[in-house]
Amino acid sequence: MEWLSNLISYGLAAAGVVFVSTNSIPLSNNQLDNLSASPETISQPTQTDTATTSPRRLTVTVKVAEPADLKIAEGQEIKRGDIISDRATEKTRLTSQQQILQLSLERLKAAIVTPPTPPAPTPLVKALPPVSYLEQEAAVEKTKAQIASIESELELKKQEIDYLNECVNELTEKAIASSSKLKKLNEKIALIDERLELMEDRIAYSQKKTWTNYVTLDPVKLLQNLFGGGDVQRDRIAITDLEIKTADLLAAKAELERQQEEEKVRVGDKVLRLLLDYEAANRRHQLLSSQLETLEQQREVTRIAYKFGRGSTSQILGMEDRRDRLSEQIVEVEIERDEAVRELIQLTRYID
Repeated sequence: MEWLSNLISYGLAAAGVVFVSTNSIPLSNNQLDNLSASPETISQPTQTDTATTSPRRLTVTVKVAEPADLKIAEGQEIKRGDIISDRATEKTRLTSQQQILQLSLERLKAAIVTPPTPPAPTPLVKALPPVSYLEQEAAVEKTKAQIASIESELELKKQEIDYLNECVNELTEKAIASSSKLKKLNEKIALIDERLELMEDRIAYSQKKTWTNYVTLDPVKLLQNLFGGGDVQRDRIAITDLEIKTADLLAAKAELERQQEEEKVRVGDKVLRLLLDYEAANRRHQLLSSQLETLEQQREVTRIAYKFGRGSTSQILGMEDRRDRLSEQIVEVEIERDEAVRELIQLTRYID
């Protein structure tokens, strides 16, 4: 804080107290006008070496910050010890500031600094346990068991699918064998095959006996046969007619076979649809039965709690209503499942 004391001292010095060593120094108007904004005092004495006893006249130039700092007036005589200029306001302000700073400095010097609390001792760290992967190994074994379970389920599902495919094929074959429409189509196709065999025999017979038409003792028939007429022409027309009928029979057979394949596809699709309906109804029946069983357990617990004053009548009635609805749904599913079984039995044994 030494620099602060020096600063205040320089400020007080800037206010400057000017003392004159002469007994009286009159100031003129020009000398008062030359006073400017600075606390410096410059004396320029003019000495007259005379033998007279009149006082010496001195010219004094004073620079002040503001007119209020000037403590003398024009024409006033000053003597040794008089104050010409003084910045009392600034001096008071700096003195007060010095006192405040001095008090703050003394307070800081007198203040007792509380030392910081020493840190707590470092707690002892337990030794690390030995390295063990038992948890990880157990998790790996559990995952392996889950994978094995999933693979087992997949294998079971695959076996079920294979079994269902076999069932579908077997039921489809039985349904096709039991289809009356397919039986009629098979009969028609068999009849056409018989007629085709007969037509082929007749065509072969007609083609074989055409050369006998050339062997005749009748010269007129012989000439007609040679020129493509007579019995030769009749046989050719008969063979052509047989070939046309054979073509019609083949076309009818192809149409019957097409209808036969369509009927087989329709029967196979119907068998598959009935099996899927049965499977869906069976799964729904199992789900509803499980829900009904759970509801019965909850109902029994609620009924016992109701005896001991817990629960409400509306809760029990709600469970009763839900049980009735589940029972109705189970009956509906059973009807759907039985209907699918009935249609399968009808399809695989007989069908109109």
